[in-house]
Amino acid sequence: MSTNGLAISLSEQRVEINRLMREKYGWADAFIALMFGREEAIPLRLDPR
Repeated sequence: MSTNGLAISLSEQRVEINRLMREKYGWADAFIALMFGREEAIPLRLDPR
């Protein structure tokens, strides 16, 4: 099964998204951030079409 969609950049919401991820996932989110960093990450919203 395949679907078409549109990826929308949410760069302006990066700080808020990172905060929500920390609240939800706790130590696991901190570990992933330590391993991969987030300074250059681009949050995306995927909208199916």
